[in-house]
Amino acid sequence: MNLVYLGEIIKQLRRQLGMTQSQLAEKINISYQQLQKYEKGESQIGLQRYLEIAKALETAPHVLLEKLISQNISEPEIQYTSDKTQQLKVTPEEKKLIAYFRNIKDKEVKNNLIKLFKSVSESDSQEE
Repeated sequence: MNLVYLGEIIKQLRRQLGMTQSQLAEKINISYQQLQKYEKGESQIGLQRYLEIAKALETAPHVLLEKLISQNISEPEIQYTSDKTQQLKVTPEEKKLIAYFRNIKDKEVKNNLIKLFKSVSESDSQEE
């Protein structure tokens, strides 16, 4: 299970309810720091805790799983490294971008997107 994406779903549902981390943490009897770890994907969520979170977020447990499945979370976690072999942290936005990119079948479209990102990246770095 992709812990980062599950954490994002929990965070999104919590915010939709107008609930703070402290409020949700209190409802499920954990510290807000532990909830932060769940939302960031830094800690695994046990089945019992998963069910408690779903109930506190007023959603059926299967809804969280359906959201995970719809985001291609079955793909393996990728470790990106720089030329200096230092691990780079991949943001949730970057992971979404990668997932969307992989769904594109047309190679020409993929190449055009790469050119676009390169162009935007180069123009942003020149402005700094």
